[in-house]
Amino acid sequence: MDVAVQLQLCENHETFKSYPFWFLLTMEVRLEPGALEITTIVENRGNGTMPFSFGLHPYFNLSSLESVRFEGLPVQCLNHLTMEEASTADQLAKLASGIDLLVRPTGAVRLVDEAAGTTLELQLTHPLDLVVLWTEPPRAMVCMEPWSGPRQSLLSGDRKLELSPGASTRLHTRYAFTANPLA
Repeated sequence: MDVAVQLQLCENHETFKSYPFWFLLTMEVRLEPGALEITTIVENRGNGTMPFSFGLHPYFNLSSLESVRFEGLPVQCLNHLTMEEASTADQLAKLASGIDLLVRPTGAVRLVDEAAGTTLELQLTHPLDLVVLWTEPPRAMVCMEPWSGPRQSLLSGDRKLELSPGASTRLHTRYAFTANPLA
């Protein structure tokens, strides 16, 4: 049996201070056997074109920062701390010290926690197909976040999304979890 919750946010006096657009954001979070599926619908309720960028910020507990590895990452990344291109392997070597990076993978990204015997796979769908990895030691956790565009994309134009008046778009991502019973 699937279990879901639906959340909505629309423009109000407070949102207009930072984002002066008429919108409706609907998120449906669905729990499935071995997976969490998140669908987000963004609607432009205004009379003009509405720019936006979107990302999720989930935290995942780990057995330790030293016992995990990532699969499906490209060779290069963007180091969000310096805003410069960097080697993904070099950044991941700093995982236990704290990282904040963005990658543009070509498929799913997997977080393998060898000590716990678990794998979490982030399954991406365009345009929510960039991934931010972030740690904050000493907490044994990682954020594995699907994003539609890099930081400041509304200013830079890099992957900025736009909706015409009355238009909507659907963003989708899925986290699949597997446990190794022998671990």
